[in-house]
Amino acid sequence: MATALDLPSLVYACAGAHDGSIGGTSKQWSSARPAVWTQICIENESASGMLILDELDKAAEPGSQNGSVRESLLGIAELSQRRDFWDVELETRCDLSGISLVATANSTEPLRGPLLDRFVTIAVGAPRREDLPVIGQSVLEGL
Repeated sequence: MATALDLPSLVYACAGAHDGSIGGTSKQWSSARPAVWTQICIENESASGMLILDELDKAAEPGSQNGSVRESLLGIAELSQRRDFWDVELETRCDLSGISLVATANSTEPLRGPLLDRFVTIAVGAPRREDLPVIGQSVLEGL
């Protein structure tokens, strides 16, 4: 999707992510870095881009001592919040309204509540027999 739209993008593997560092880390720490969505803009010198959150349902559940991917996303998942995002490493407001968030998940059940409410959900069923030639061609082109 990002390629078709000619947008800079980043695929962030959420499976196994056990902290909230996706939202950046403060300058108070030696490991300071901007939020991943801010990094897309900085690295591509563009105010637009796409963050693809792969397997968001498999990220650690909210409530851990070090935060979680899901908790960090609550502050950016709504467009109104992206327009005035405070980046903890840059210590300034950033207009990230040009960043699109796309998530994949095998199940929406673990995401129920305020996070899922911020996304448009599109259910994709298992491929049918008649879909296989198109899928096969796509795989071959990818190779």
